[in-house]
Amino acid sequence: MIENRSAAIKDQANAKYNQLLSQFPDEKSMLAAYKFRNQFEMKNAIEKIDTDQYYGQAKYQRITEKADVTPNEVTDFFNMYKSQLPEIKDEVSLSQIMIYPKLTEAHKEELISKLKKIKADIVAGEAAHEKRESVHDKCENSDSASFYLLKHPSDN
Repeated sequence: MIENRSAAIKDQANAKYNQLLSQFPDEKSMLAAYKFRNQFEMKNAIEKIDTDQYYGQAKYQRITEKADVTPNEVTDFFNMYKSQLPEIKDEVSLSQIMIYPKLTEAHKEELISKLKKIKADIVAGEAAHEKRESVHDKCENSDSASFYLLKHPSDN
């Protein structure tokens, strides 16, 4: 039988709540950050997660406590029932898809001339490097992560 630890889990949830609260200026900002309407909702969510975790681990331990299986037995079992086991395909998630365009020579020359003009403006002092960067940065997801690598004549 699995021990009922509801009271201890509730105390643990309150402690976690207070620890999280200490990392914010006030309770309202913490609740907003974690998208809860009130303290009761957040404490219940923490308590549910802790309860599920505790009872899941206890059940797993109870099931496996009398299991005495060697690695060879696991391999034999796998090989024996290989045809009956489900085949799980690899799952891949992409955060960004990069496509490299095929440029014509005319388009390459146009891009090079634009970059040379930007460099000339910066070297001449007509525009700050950061301002030119933000004007020409069209990446919506970037946090000013893109940059131009331009050498100043004095860097040679």
